[in-house]
Amino acid sequence: MRWALARGLRGRRHALAWLQYMTPSLLPLLIARLHSKRLFATVHVTAGHFSESARLRLRLLARSVCSRFICVSHTAAHEFFGMHASLPRHVAVLPNTVEVTSAAAAVPVDWRRRCDWPADSVVVGYVGRLALIKGPDVLIDAFAQVHARCRSARLVVVGGGDLAVELRGRVSELGLEPCVHFAGWLARDAVFPALRGFDLAVVPSREEGFGLSALEAMACGVAVVASAVGALPEVVGGGGHLVGSADPDALADSIIALLQDEATRRRLGETGRRIAAESYDQRHQVDRIAAILSERLTQRPATP
Repeated sequence: MRWALARGLRGRRHALAWLQYMTPSLLPLLIARLHSKRLFATVHVTAGHFSESARLRLRLLARSVCSRFICVSHTAAHEFFGMHASLPRHVAVLPNTVEVTSAAAAVPVDWRRRCDWPADSVVVGYVGRLALIKGPDVLIDAFAQVHARCRSARLVVVGGGDLAVELRGRVSELGLEPCVHFAGWLARDAVFPALRGFDLAVVPSREEGFGLSALEAMACGVAVVASAVGALPEVVGGGGHLVGSADPDALADSIIALLQDEATRRRLGETGRRIAAESYDQRHQVDRIAAILSERLTQRPATP
């Protein structure tokens, strides 16, 4: 990455360089700093993703190298910088957003028909990478309990990743193949229809710097059960229920409670839709970015 960055910036001087997906490494930032006096860097994870020494390096960068350090959630900003009084002027929060209008207009996938499930099935859904950090393994173990106690429950898993084969094997081992459907990766424009076809969305992550999959479900008016980790409590708010991370028993209990209470699911779904529209609609993002850029580009840059 650092060599691609160097080639891309070579021979040019820029008013601003903005690096996404920040890592603890100093080198990409230092390379970019050589080609611009103003440097923005974005971190998409919470502090727990890094060791203490890496967090110290990030704080040093925010203070001495970056004109602006961007976090995608207030949770991340607080974890990285909340105890460091000298840093707030360098730190901004720029959350991820969704196209709320597109979510509302999406035509729901009829998962019951597509998977040849009974018409009275209740569909639990997961959308995301099949990776340990996202917790789909916890969901599979929880769903075994859910199906044992709620025979009409069905599970749709959207996404792919390193755990795909292992998860399919676990489903087979648990005898859940008839009621679990692995949909694989979907095109970007197919995600909202998939979500709108769920009765309940589950985000069982072990770590989240933001929680975009939860927000996308909320924008679709679907109630969410999510892990109480990272920024998920901040994003989900009153749009869902929160449970302990990596706890299949607690996850199963929360899923069953909502599957058996349609009125609460609807209320949470409407609350989530309102949160998405008021706080995370993509239409507001241009103004947020413009405000950050205007503030910093009108200031005299620091001498390198």
